[in-house]
Amino acid sequence: MPRCAVPGCRSGYSSATSNEVPFVQRHFFKPPKDPNVLREWNNAAGRANFEVTQRSYICDRHFDEADICTSFQHVVNGETVSIPRGRWELKKGAVPRHFANCAELDLKLCVENVGTNAASVLVAEDDITPVLQSESETCTEMLEHENRAASNAESMEVIMKESSTGEHWFGGIEDLPVYGAWCVQHTDERVVFYKLQEIGGVVFIERAVVINKNSTVVVSAKGKLVPESSYTFINSDKLNFTTLKDAAPFLHLIESLGICNGFDSRLCPLISTSKTAERSGRTWRSKRCAVLSAKALCVQCRKAKKNLQCRQKRRSRKSKYVPLPSALLRNLRKKTIRATVLREKYKRDLLSLKKKLSSDPSNALLSEVLAELPPLQQLAFRTALQSMKAKSSRGVRYDCGWLLSCLLLKISSPRVYRLMSRMKILPLPTSTRLRQIIRGMPCEFGFNKLSLSSIGAFMKTMKGVQCYGTLVIDEMKVRQAVAFNRQTYKIDGFVNYGDGEVSAATADHALVAMFVPLFHSWVQPIASFATKNAAPGHVLAKIVLDAIVQLRKHNAIVVAVISDGASTNKAMWSNLAYQESFTQQTTKFSTHASQIKASTSFAMYPTLSNALETIFFDTNMAW
Repeated sequence: MPRCAVPGCRSGYSSATSNEVPFVQRHFFKPPKDPNVLREWNNAAGRANFEVTQRSYICDRHFDEADICTSFQHVVNGETVSIPRGRWELKKGAVPRHFANCAELDLKLCVENVGTNAASVLVAEDDITPVLQSESETCTEMLEHENRAASNAESMEVIMKESSTGEHWFGGIEDLPVYGAWCVQHTDERVVFYKLQEIGGVVFIERAVVINKNSTVVVSAKGKLVPESSYTFINSDKLNFTTLKDAAPFLHLIESLGICNGFDSRLCPLISTSKTAERSGRTWRSKRCAVLSAKALCVQCRKAKKNLQCRQKRRSRKSKYVPLPSALLRNLRKKTIRATVLREKYKRDLLSLKKKLSSDPSNALLSEVLAELPPLQQLAFRTALQSMKAKSSRGVRYDCGWLLSCLLLKISSPRVYRLMSRMKILPLPTSTRLRQIIRGMPCEFGFNKLSLSSIGAFMKTMKGVQCYGTLVIDEMKVRQAVAFNRQTYKIDGFVNYGDGEVSAATADHALVAMFVPLFHSWVQPIASFATKNAAPGHVLAKIVLDAIVQLRKHNAIVVAVISDGASTNKAMWSNLAYQESFTQQTTKFSTHASQIKASTSFAMYPTLSNALETIFFDTNMAW
């Protein structure tokens, strides 16, 4: 929203639209682009401190009503129809003429002598005493017109204009020099009521009321414009004065109001600046001071006083507890020295401990402490101590067991693995290193020679029933896909039983055989095959027999074969010469081979829990 550029006019300001002031819609006009007309606007303003520019806005209060087009005029059927304009426009050649609502009045007020009927009164500024310095400065600013730089070198003459003869537009004002305590001066355009005050031999205007012909009212006191909020709490319709009788209650109201004197600056000595108040000598005033008020302080000055006192209280509270700068610096210096000494001591202790542990990680004390921990925690501590010896993170060598544990952690929860690796909770290898290890492992269909050799190495130290275990076979459906294997330089994705035969059919099932020892807590897949649909029963029978023989060669004895109740698995049992009903809960038969020293039992169970129950509690099993 634009703002009026005329000094003292509050049109367009947020303070003018507050709850204290009745809302009146104002219209703003930009000056013409013609420099000659713009010069006329500046001449009409008649102020040395105000110049109209192309960026200025002037509200409708400063124009005559005849110069403003407020409606559209149309002639319809010989009748003139008026339509109100949403946006008013100025007529050609319109010039602002009303500047009475400004803080510095262009009008030279005409004053009559209170004691006599003299035509004029001369007031010299040289007679202003130092006691009334603030009042004289305000009066000087109000009366100054041509040369503001002159301070005490000239005197202002207040001229009393005689009223015009004949009937006046303001009824009851003819030939009336005084109305009660008010002095009266009138022209064809305005009527001025003012009160004079004498202090120390100096006479000045204490307050004045200007009633313009266009029904606007301007009130000033001690050279300051009184905001409309100070006297518009009454009905705004009553401010349209046309006779002296109508203006009498308003003049009585203005006369009854006191002048706001501000508050003493000694109440808040620590405050020197403020955004909401201004200081003049030893007096603080609000920038929105109402000037006239029913109390000693207006509402805005009371708010400003409260705010400044709160600031004063906060500053005094802070200054009470702030120590001297020298003492504060001395305490901070001592704290810094103590913290530095402790930090250096801890650094030396940590460095000596690192050297002691890295020099001999297998010393007696460390071995004794680690012996009380679980095996996996021992492995983690030894890996951490070993990583301390490495000069670079790329030079760390990990144990095979630790790599396997890290791989299982990575598979079970990749998010936890990333978090622990980022926070360096454990000496974990990077995800790239784990992928390199997995890619380096041989991955092909058929029996896994590495898995069988690992089982053989473990079972070599076992005796008796410690070598017993079960063979679990199962099939699962997989997605059909063909991919090139960069390690074997072959294309994977076709049917492969590990016998070297090439098939053109793409595989959609995977068959896995896994060895589960009875008295140990680990399991090991030993073979995998790619099949088209489910593998036939005779093929499954060959795979089972081959797996039993391969495990026996590596010191593992299969005492049971476990599978689900699929039709292909039933065909497998038929091919193995097993003819009993498959509806029984437990089924088995014994076979003997010259190469196998212990007898082996075959069994088919619908669930793994039933299989384990049968293994441990069936007394008919041949061990």
